[in-house]
Formats: sequence, C-alpha cells, structure tokens
Amino acid sequence: TTATIALASAPAAAVAVNAAPNSEAAPAALPVVAATDTRAYAGQRVVVDGVLEDVFNNGKAVYLGFHKPHTGYFLVRIRHSDWQNFAAAPETLYALGDHVQVTGTITWYQGDPVIYVAAPAQIVVQ
Repeated sequence: TTATIALASAPAAAVAVNAAPNSEAAPAALPVVAATDTRAYAGQRVVVDGVLEDVFNNGKAVYLGFHKPHTGYFLVRIRHSDWQNFAAAPETLYALGDHVQVTGTITWYQGDPVIYVAAPAQIVVQ
C-alpha cells in the first residue's frame, strides 16, 4: 500500500513542480539592436550592440559613443551620481574599439537615442 501511495503522489508532485515555472510569466528575451538602429526602439528595453568610437567625461557625465561625433547617433550616458557604482572612473573602464552590449531602455538625450547606465552590469565588453 505504501508503494501505491508513493506512486499515486509522485505524479501529483511532478505536476506541481512542473506547473510552478509555467505559473509565472518568464521574461521574454530582449531584442539585440545594432547601435545604428536604436531610434526605432525608443521606449523599449533592449540590448544595444556596437563598437565604441568615442569615450569621454565632461565632468557631469561619461559618454560612450558609437559614432564620432556622437550628435545624431545613439550614445550611452553615465551620470555623475552613478559613478560611485563603478569600480573605477567609468571612462577608464571602456576604451575606443571595445565591442560592447548595453542593456537598458532607449530614451532621448538632446534629440538623440540614449541609454542611461546606472550600474556596470548594464555594459558587457565582448
């Protein structure tokens, strides 16, 4: 009888275990977007893929540019208030020619598409 109870309860447990992951909506994979195509994704959370052509600090923010000059093109902006979240000055962590993927929501900065980065985990050097 014990074996029958164990067998009878095993499928129920298996169903419960299998049902749990399905009961929560799994996050959809984020689209990977070329840095040149970001305008079409404004307002969306994406992974932007590209090669850095400009890295500079103007004292208020660090900018990672995917085109030089950056005006009219996508860029990453790391505000001064977020620099403390990085192990070193952000402009020293990323270099010209780095192939990076940046995760975040595309918004606008002075008419250009931008992702505001607050944590180093948002930027992955490939």
